[in-house]
Amino acid sequence: MRLCCYGLLVVVGPAALFAACDPSAPVNGTPGQGTVDTLFVDGFEAGALGEAGRWHDIIGDFAIVTAASEGITAPSGTRVMRVQPPGGAISHFVSTGASSPYERVRFSYRMYRRAGYQSGGLRSGMIRGSRDQWGSFGVGGNCPDDPNNAHQQEFFALNLTQPSGDNWQLRMYNYWLGMQHYGPTLCYGTYGLGANDLPPITYHELTFAPGENQWYRYEIELQLNTPGQSDGWEKVWVDGVLKIEHLNVKYRNNAVTKIWAVTFDVGNSTVGTAYIDDVLVTVLTP
Repeated sequence: MRLCCYGLLVVVGPAALFAACDPSAPVNGTPGQGTVDTLFVDGFEAGALGEAGRWHDIIGDFAIVTAASEGITAPSGTRVMRVQPPGGAISHFVSTGASSPYERVRFSYRMYRRAGYQSGGLRSGMIRGSRDQWGSFGVGGNCPDDPNNAHQQEFFALNLTQPSGDNWQLRMYNYWLGMQHYGPTLCYGTYGLGANDLPPITYHELTFAPGENQWYRYEIELQLNTPGQSDGWEKVWVDGVLKIEHLNVKYRNNAVTKIWAVTFDVGNSTVGTAYIDDVLVTVLTP
C-alpha cells in the first residue's frame, strides 16, 4: 500500500481503523515529504496473532480480547491485544529473507497501562536490526560493535520504556555504537544520559510520565546512518508531540546492517495488565 504523505496513522483493511494522512504530522521535523509504504498493520480485529505474516517469536501471555470484556474502550474497533503476567515479547519481522532493504522505519502504536501494573517498569515498542534476521535478539550485555566478533555481526536496538523506579518517566533504552562500554565486549542498554554515552539522548520533557488508565499514541522513527558516519537518528512522539531525540548517531559501520524487526518486549511483569492497539509500521521513500 502506498500513500502520498507521511502523516498520522493510516490503515486500510477490513475496517478503516485510523484517520487518513495528516499533512501536518511531523517527519523528521518537516511535514509532507516523501512517499509512505505501509509494511505492516494490525488493529487486532480478526484472526490470531500467530497467523502467517503477522506476529513472530511470541513468548509470554499475549492475547486478542474485546475491549468491553476488559472494562475499557478501544481507541478504534472493538478488540485490542492484552499483555499480562508473566509478560514476554512478540515481534514482527519486516524482512524474513537473506537481506533487508530497510534503513528508515516508523513504528506507531497505542498503549494503555492499567492502574496497579507492577514490575520493574513497562517496556513497549522496539526497533531492532543487524546483518541478519536474528542478529539483534539475545544480545543483552554485549557491545553492538562486537569487537571480538562474538556474534559475527554488529547490531542496534532501541526500546521505549517506562521504568517504575523513575516514577514511570518515559525513556529510550538503546544499544548503538557510541554507547558506554564497561569492558571490551561488555555493554548494557542505556537511557543515553551517561557521560560516556556519545551522543547523549535528548529528552525534551525529562519528567514526562504517561499515566494509567488512558490510551497514548507512540511513534518511534529510526533513520540508520550512512555506514561509518554519525548521521543516523531516532525520534519519539507521544500523541503527536516530539518527546525524545537521538541525533548524529552511528548505528552501523557495514552497509548490510539493516532494520529487521519491530518488537513489543514488555519484560517480566508480575501484576496488572497493559493493552496495545492500532499498530502501524511504515517506511519513508523519497
